[in-house]
Amino acid sequence: MPFKTVISSITVSLSTTNDYSLVKVDGFRPISLQNCSVKILSKVLANRLQKVLTRMIHLDQTGFLKGRCISENLIYATELIQACHARKCKTLIIKLDFAKAFDSVLWTSLFQILAVRGFPNNWISWIKSLLQTSKSAVLLNGIPGKWINCKKGLRQGDPLSPYLFILVADVLQRLLEKNFQIRHPIYQDRPCATIQYADDTLVICRAEEDDVLALRSTLLQFSKATGLQINFAKSTMISLHIDRSKESSLSELLQCKLESLPMSYLGLPLSLHKLTNNDLQPIVVKVDSFLTGWEASLLSQAERLILVNAVLSSVPVYAMSAFKLPPKVIEAIDKRRRAFFWTGDDTCSGAKCLVAWDEVCTAKEKGGLGIKSLKTQNEALLLKRLFNLFSGNSSWTNWIWKEFDGRSLLKSLPLGQHWSVFQKLLPELFKITTVHIGDGSRTSFWHDRWTGNMTLAAQFESLFSHSTDDLATVEQILSFGIYDILTPRLSSAAQNDLQELQTILQNFSLTNESDTRLNNRLGNLTTKTIYDLRSPPGFPSPNWKFIWDCRTPLKIKLFAWLLVRDRLSTKLNLLKKKIVQTATCDICSTTDETADHLSFSCPFAISFWQALHIQPIINETKYLSQLKAPATIPTRHFQSFFMLCFWVLWNHRHDVVF
Repeated sequence: MPFKTVISSITVSLSTTNDYSLVKVDGFRPISLQNCSVKILSKVLANRLQKVLTRMIHLDQTGFLKGRCISENLIYATELIQACHARKCKTLIIKLDFAKAFDSVLWTSLFQILAVRGFPNNWISWIKSLLQTSKSAVLLNGIPGKWINCKKGLRQGDPLSPYLFILVADVLQRLLEKNFQIRHPIYQDRPCATIQYADDTLVICRAEEDDVLALRSTLLQFSKATGLQINFAKSTMISLHIDRSKESSLSELLQCKLESLPMSYLGLPLSLHKLTNNDLQPIVVKVDSFLTGWEASLLSQAERLILVNAVLSSVPVYAMSAFKLPPKVIEAIDKRRRAFFWTGDDTCSGAKCLVAWDEVCTAKEKGGLGIKSLKTQNEALLLKRLFNLFSGNSSWTNWIWKEFDGRSLLKSLPLGQHWSVFQKLLPELFKITTVHIGDGSRTSFWHDRWTGNMTLAAQFESLFSHSTDDLATVEQILSFGIYDILTPRLSSAAQNDLQELQTILQNFSLTNESDTRLNNRLGNLTTKTIYDLRSPPGFPSPNWKFIWDCRTPLKIKLFAWLLVRDRLSTKLNLLKKKIVQTATCDICSTTDETADHLSFSCPFAISFWQALHIQPIINETKYLSQLKAPATIPTRHFQSFFMLCFWVLWNHRHDVVF
């Protein structure tokens, strides 16, 4: 083969995720193993392409694009179908299945799309060269088969393929957007809603025969033009507010199967109502699947802590960024996290949990281990989504603002249960944000902080009590005046408030810019800052830097954390739990065994420190941070040195007892 062909040739590895897939060839997933040189070239092109792609791809497509959020797609789909249900709109929800999406893209169609979208000829020739000069060989038992000349499709595993695919998939968005025969279920003058994440496509349209016929015609037209075939047999349809006979006839027209809600979309259930514990049980099952695969008995507590933070705590994050999890689901996950951390088992009794879980889930600076509180994390993620509603640009945000049409988001509208969760969180968002006024349309006059550190409702309580519209926006008041929302007769206190308020309002004027919402303290609002703000205040732990800012293994740090809290399994603590009958120290047999005794006053501990020529300036472990570096120990290592000394004393105790 020519050198150009050799470096662009690929081998295809067939992977499978379950035993059932092994029965048929099409159950395998082809993964392309590329030459490094070609992969570098693809990555360079992908990096250049993704910078311009967000301006070219429809907002309803969130796959692979920086700045777009998959959870907002899920939120948009949920709230849209709940709004259709609340308004009793005749609605079809169609989940499309693409047959072998990446493998069926027509190259001629791709090149034409690139040309029409304004890509230069040089760029198109580079893409042609990468695709047309390659050969593929399938790996069977590690041995490549015969070389195959590829004629269509995009290589799975190529950095460039996802971006080329969404360029092709965007054609469907444009076709449906321009076809007003496929109507929106709520707005008769708008096309249907098409929500996409890569090839996961949801079409929400009017439940009428003309709409379905136009939809099928458009889908067939799209398939013929791009090669992306719609598998109607695997596609599903759900109807709202139409009778069974009409539902069946529409299903036959589209030639897809009928389903009912809740339906899985993007890995989570779509439902007309509040999600139940059973709906979200797969999250708990996923946590269990991780626990089953780990040999907990072979893991130290430090290793289990890493897995709790890195894996178990991250499992529900995706769901928590879109939905408020029921308390029982959070309790079920916490039960498993707690048991795995303390014992490595499925369950854990109170005696084995040395520190209360609420304290474990506080920040290290406040005396905890920094494990995330799922309840607080859930609130923080939802508040971040709500913050994006004021500052972001997505199909969900555009739809919400269109629905409210200049009115306050606190106003009650028939948008379904899911939006009510966000509405209840709005006052919490107002507490942690300030607003720089632009056009004033997205800022609450009374409840937002836009004139200073206080809301006007709190600053002018007397005047606020005379307001007839506590949901007014800044735009309304600055445009039409405040008298329209006040009762005719004001008390003397309210009149004084009004005069002071009018003086303040003279300093503000509306512009054509959008309002800018910021964090009260730190500027931009991130999930982390929201989590910190929502966490219980607590007090800084005096020992946290001593324990966590040193170069000792994590297991030593965990030991020191328990030591300063007096939560080690000393005999006195075991006696309190009625596990032992006596608390006498087994080393000296003179007094009760406590952490302080084992560390400082036990004869063995005294001789230990004397042998090291060190006289500790404290006699209680809770004052660990007051220890000073001995002259013989480098300052940067003295914390580690002392913690290792306490570790040695504790292990000596074990040697004596066991």
